[in-house]
Amino acid sequence: VAHRYDLTQREEEIMILYATGRSSTYIAENLFVSINTVRSHISRIYAKCEVHSRQELITLIEQDKGSSKPS
Repeated sequence: VAHRYDLTQREEEIMILYATGRSSTYIAENLFVSINTVRSHISRIYAKCEVHSRQELITLIEQDKGSSKPS
C-alpha cells in the first residue's frame, strides 16, 4: 500500500501503527512528534489512499495483502 500510494517512510510508519489500532497520542509519544503532526500525517495518508476512515484504510491494507499472495 505504501509503495502503491507513494507514502513517505514516516507516513508508512504511522499508517502501520494507526491501522493496528494505536491512538494518535500513542503514535506521537512513540515517534517523538506532536499529536498535530500525527494528525497531519493521517490526513495525508487518507488523501493519498483515497479513504475516509480507519476501517477503510484497514480494508485497503488487507486487500493489498490478499492480492500479493502467490497463487
